[in-house]
Amino acid sequence: MFVAAGLGVTIAPYSVTTPLPAGARRLKFDGRPTASRIFMATRRGDNRPLVQAFIAASESVTGRRHDRTTRTR
Repeated sequence: MFVAAGLGVTIAPYSVTTPLPAGARRLKFDGRPTASRIFMATRRGDNRPLVQAFIAASESVTGRRHDRTTRTR
C-alpha cells in the first residue's frame, strides 16, 4: 500500500509481488539468490489439528523436522 502510494519501499520474495498493485514496480536484484530463515511461533501445548497440520506441511516442504524448543520471554 505505501509502496504503491509512493511512500515507501520493500524487499520481498517474487512470489508475493504478483500481481503488483497499481503504481508499484518490481526491480530485480543482481547477484546470487539468497535464503531467509523463517520462524514460526505457536502457543505452548497448542494441539489443534489446524496448527499441527500447518507444522506437518512446513516440515514436508522443507524436508526437515523443526526445532520445537519452547522459549519464554
